[in-house]
Amino acid sequence: MLKNLCLILGFGLTATVTAAVGCSGNDQNGSPTSASSGTGGGGGNGGSGIGGDLGFPDAGDDAPLTADAACAVSGVEANFQLRPIDIIFTIDNSGSMEAEIVSTKKNITDNLAAVLDANKIDYRVIMLSQYGNLVPGSDTIQKICVSSPLGSAACEPLPAKPTDNPPHFYHYSARILSTDSLCRIIDTFDGTAPDDYKTYPEGWKQLLRPESFKVFVEITDDFVDCTTKTATPLTFKDNDVIADGEAVAVQFDQALRSLSPEYFGTEQQRNYTFFSIVGLRENMPVDAPYPPDAPLIEKQCPTSVSQGLGYQALSKLTGAGRFPVCQDGAYNVAFQKIAETAIVGAKATCEFDVPPPPQGQTLEDAVVKYTPSNGDPPQQFEKVADASACTPTSYYVEPGQLRLCPEVCKLVQADNTAKIEILFVCNSQAN
Repeated sequence: MLKNLCLILGFGLTATVTAAVGCSGNDQNGSPTSASSGTGGGGGNGGSGIGGDLGFPDAGDDAPLTADAACAVSGVEANFQLRPIDIIFTIDNSGSMEAEIVSTKKNITDNLAAVLDANKIDYRVIMLSQYGNLVPGSDTIQKICVSSPLGSAACEPLPAKPTDNPPHFYHYSARILSTDSLCRIIDTFDGTAPDDYKTYPEGWKQLLRPESFKVFVEITDDFVDCTTKTATPLTFKDNDVIADGEAVAVQFDQALRSLSPEYFGTEQQRNYTFFSIVGLRENMPVDAPYPPDAPLIEKQCPTSVSQGLGYQALSKLTGAGRFPVCQDGAYNVAFQKIAETAIVGAKATCEFDVPPPPQGQTLEDAVVKYTPSNGDPPQQFEKVADASACTPTSYYVEPGQLRLCPEVCKLVQADNTAKIEILFVCNSQAN
């Protein structure tokens, strides 16, 4: 069995490995011949069987295989383009939400959009809530109009219909009742429940970008209790019970991903996160979010109707924070935290497709080399068995994908002009 080295050119972390340059062949004496032309990359190869020893394997029995004997001679500078972010706000329009909508209007520009602008994030905000101005003291319905600079115009006097402000702001006007946010998200996605002004006949999905990371922000003071209007109706109901809230989260997650795996990902790799600004009791300090690993909070804050266990469970499931809706004076902190998480989401996932090997060969091993942009010596990361064995300097391979461990991912994402090289080792039979 002869070993060859396939060198995958360095790449930005927003891209999968798109081309495996053909492995250099070997004659019967183990000497490398000229490189073959590149083969097309694409989807992972679940049967690649990457395993074995680490490092640069020997090419035959005599000499180590060097980069000179590889099919390509060098990597290219990585291009760490940040992914676009689409942020979907779903805001309860019930009469009890006046203060919360006032605070949202105040902070959505200064403490969300401004933070994203400062970090040069390609973002858009999609407002899923009924359009209009607040009626102070009303006990019926509260609406929202987002004014410039995030929105396109002043809200006084109120324009006759929502005015979008491309590329950053779009308003899909639909009334959100106290307990039906999750159903409205599903129903309005493809226009099953049309927007009030018939602006988006295909639903708010036509405002999404396939390549973007999706961030949901739920703002309500109530629980979950609704049934969708889809062909096969779904009922979401958390009953203010932890087990039911967790069941709602799983059910909604499955329903959302079923709408469009392209947009929302898979169970193994979700492409969205779900923040909750709901009626749970305040953390200590009061403006601190509950992190994803905190348990569901059964107690509610003073002015809320419910602690929103279904929404909380969705935040835990998708790795997002939770904030008390009653602390409308601290929405600046909440929106800043959401923006910071969106920025992290804009960075690549550090997961790369394993390319199919050249014809007649199999992939045996991989070497991951990182060259920092500050002139420090290159680092070679080690392979571990799986995610549970991760170290600060390792990666692991699953069928079809090579994944950098969390600490390695953070390291390379923070270095915008670094170079990453992945070298795949091929096995072939001598003629």
